[in-house]
Amino acid sequence: MAKHNNSNIRKYRKRHKTSNIGVIVFLIVFIYLSVTVFLYLSKENISIYQITEEGSLARNMEYTGMIIRNEHIVTADNAGYIRYYLRQGERVGKGDLIYSIDESGEVTRKLTESYSYEETLKKMDLSELKKQITSFVYNFDTFNFSEIYDFKTNMEYTVLDLMNYNNQEYLRNLLATVEADGMFNFCYAGSSGIVSYHVDGYEQLTEDIIKPDNLNKSGYSRTVLNSAEFIETNAPVYKIIDNNEWKLVFSLSDEDYMKYSSLQKLTIELSDYEYKFTVPFKVIQNETGKYGCLFFDKYSAEFANVRYLDFEILYEDNIGLKIPSSAVITKDFYIIPIEYRSLSQGVYGFYVETYDAQNNLVVEFVEPTIYNATETHYYVDVSALKEGSFILNVGAGGEVGNSVTTDNTKRYRISSKDSLSGVYNVNKGYTVFRKIEIIDSNTEYYIVKTGTQYGISLYDHIILDGKTVKDGQVIYR
Repeated sequence: MAKHNNSNIRKYRKRHKTSNIGVIVFLIVFIYLSVTVFLYLSKENISIYQITEEGSLARNMEYTGMIIRNEHIVTADNAGYIRYYLRQGERVGKGDLIYSIDESGEVTRKLTESYSYEETLKKMDLSELKKQITSFVYNFDTFNFSEIYDFKTNMEYTVLDLMNYNNQEYLRNLLATVEADGMFNFCYAGSSGIVSYHVDGYEQLTEDIIKPDNLNKSGYSRTVLNSAEFIETNAPVYKIIDNNEWKLVFSLSDEDYMKYSSLQKLTIELSDYEYKFTVPFKVIQNETGKYGCLFFDKYSAEFANVRYLDFEILYEDNIGLKIPSSAVITKDFYIIPIEYRSLSQGVYGFYVETYDAQNNLVVEFVEPTIYNATETHYYVDVSALKEGSFILNVGAGGEVGNSVTTDNTKRYRISSKDSLSGVYNVNKGYTVFRKIEIIDSNTEYYIVKTGTQYGISLYDHIILDGKTVKDGQVIYR
């Protein structure tokens, strides 16, 4: 049996395991991303705000004011059946006929039998009624249902006025009938003014004695006089508003007082009328509070039957840089008298007495950053100087080097501090405090002056939350 030839059989070397380059690259990228995400999540989130435009705060405020005017009530000399001949708000002269009194009622009965009010109503000018109805429909607020009752009352007043005004035919018949009747009296105005047919008890009120309760119109009521048919002796029959001058008094909060107390005029807009006024203004103070008083010299007749007016003050807003209130912080500074600032080798700073390593008294020239300047002081960062040290009054041209000055040199001890409101500016990539001058504010924003020295400017970048950073902190954007 032949032997097999195994010479063609080769042995292969065992293959060693090799590294997968793709896996290594993936692991490197994964670790890098993980570290980046961790650092991002772990670091404090600092938001930056860019001042993009000048602005103002819309702060027009609504108020309710009480009308105060020179007015007096006229009472009846006799009891009887009354009839009026003038409309509400009409101007009268002394001696003009206003109403008549029929003491027995006989004349009134006879004329009523022969006089048709239906005919009078047909002749009436209804333009005033149409005007009031149209205005009510246009301005009605479904969330303020009580306006319906006010509208009903005003319509009743208008109808009474129109009926009395259209009594001229009745008056002509009356004059021919009662010439010899001693029980019938014509009553004439004792003074000139504007006639009004309602009373409310506030006729003698003045702005000097006003109280907060007077300004609460929720419980207000008044008595209409020209709706009565029979009146008693000494009962009110009408009211005369003496002249065209009147005042509108309203309550002032402490914030209002600070805002308006320096003003001599205010511009207002009446909420329920198409009227805008710029009128004289003054602040009144008594033991019950602070009040604003607006002075008018026209439209007294239009508001003769009105005691309260809702209005809006069109306050001229302050214009400036608008920044979030969260960006504003307060920081303390040393205040140094301006006469202690000196010039050394073309650089302004302060000569400060200090001690060297051998505890010898020497003088150093320090050039700190100035954050604000007034007519009397510079504001210097507290980290730039040491409290209790002395600054020398060398002057703008003085040079003292490192020598100790004489006893006659004037010194200022660093101790006094003052605070400034400001924000952190990050235009250069790190935080720098910049002071601001606030001219207006609300809960969300401040309006600050533009173009101030050591301040901020339009398009500056500032830290949105000033409390999250510190001076000189590098900010990565």
